[in-house]
Amino acid sequence: MNRSKREAQWWDSAGAVNSPDGYNILEPADIRRLELVASAEGGIILDAGGGHGSWAKRFAESSRTVICGDISYNSLCDVKHPSILPCRMNVEKIPIADNSIAVIHGQDIIHHVNAALFGAECARVLAPGGVLVMWENSAANPILIFARTFFCGRFGIPKWSTPDEH
Repeated sequence: MNRSKREAQWWDSAGAVNSPDGYNILEPADIRRLELVASAEGGIILDAGGGHGSWAKRFAESSRTVICGDISYNSLCDVKHPSILPCRMNVEKIPIADNSIAVIHGQDIIHHVNAALFGAECARVLAPGGVLVMWENSAANPILIFARTFFCGRFGIPKWSTPDEH
């Protein structure tokens, strides 16, 4: 089984149990991310790796069309909003026309995919002057390594790590 299928399987099972919709507190970096997305006026927003749609729902408040793209069918089943189009996709081959997206947003997705393929797809689908907003963790962060080793999957803290992330 290839990496994409394993990722989809993991998110369809464990990811469906660990829905992030309860995380409603916006940190300053989150507010800045919303500002960056809003800075591209008009056009479609693609929330790449959008999962259950928690960020897509925030973006849809601007009355813009949002595509919530994710590899997990089960996660996308939670996305219910009139301005959001849930779309099952592998972001290494985005099923969207060239130069058609005003904003691409992604959170903690790059370490789950082939970054070169994903980057090329982002460049292909972004309209001229489009905005790319990514939020990614760092495997070199000692606090993250400690937390993943000793806390994630214990004490009621969900484990979001898939076998293939890198």
